Amino acid sequence: MLKMLFVPSSATKIGFSVSNKIGKAVVRNLIKRQLRAIVRENMHLIKQKGQIVFVAKEGIEKVGYDVIKKDTLYLINKMFF
Repeated sequence: MLKMLFVPSSATKIGFSVSNKIGKAVVRNLIKRQLRAIVRENMHLIKQKGQIVFVAKEGIEKVGYDVIKKDTLYLINKMFF
């Protein structure tokens, strides 16, 4: 449901991409707000500086916050540990 892209850089920048295929603007914005909150809470896990983009896949609109948080933390841990 999530994909993470990382490119090493001199500064840390984080972006979120949610396609129109996911749903209408209200649903897309909700997913982006949830992702921002999760990343903000767990910035201490990001050890390297770089550009990070989280890409939401179809089906993410059907799951709850806990599943999104679990997937996001899994991707961060897989990338940096």
